[in-house]
Amino acid sequence: MCWDWVAGYDNTGWEKDKSKKTYKGNLSEKIISKCATVDEAINMFLKYNDDSFAYARIMIADKLGNSAIIGWENGKMFIRRNRNKLQAFGFKGDAVKSYFSENSKNTDVNKLAEALEMAHQEGKYPTQYSNIISISEGKIYLYRKHNYSEYLEINYLDKLNNSYSSYKMSELFDRKKSFSDMVLKTNN
Repeated sequence: MCWDWVAGYDNTGWEKDKSKKTYKGNLSEKIISKCATVDEAINMFLKYNDDSFAYARIMIADKLGNSAIIGWENGKMFIRRNRNKLQAFGFKGDAVKSYFSENSKNTDVNKLAEALEMAHQEGKYPTQYSNIISISEGKIYLYRKHNYSEYLEINYLDKLNNSYSSYKMSELFDRKKSFSDMVLKTNN
């Protein structure tokens, strides 16, 4: 199970639902530690309020190939599900979907980075990090700012099998530091 949030959505209409419970703590962390499937995660979001929906959306995915984008529009929760297909969201998410409708068979990380480059946001709220998550490989490819020629390859399965670790994103790309199960690479 993995997830990522995209912030910067205005006027979602989110309001606390009095029929839902309020979770004390980070609901996303609870979900990632307790849920193995998209269905289980969706049930958590249906059970608990999460005020992050006032300004953000989340994408969740599981090892079965299922994914969902959850957010608020016009004062109501929406859930966009996909089974075994690409989902893209965030700034210019539609451009990424269009790119992959023409390149659906190519899952090379360098080609996928081209799609991220098309979709990054500049201006007042620029994209800080972009990622590609390969559940089948157990890897995350992390890109900093708008540099899509250099990425950090993270073997998250190794991370999950070891003790919990916390990192500052800004330090991960520091060439003077070394992190186990992470390799800084460049596109060829």
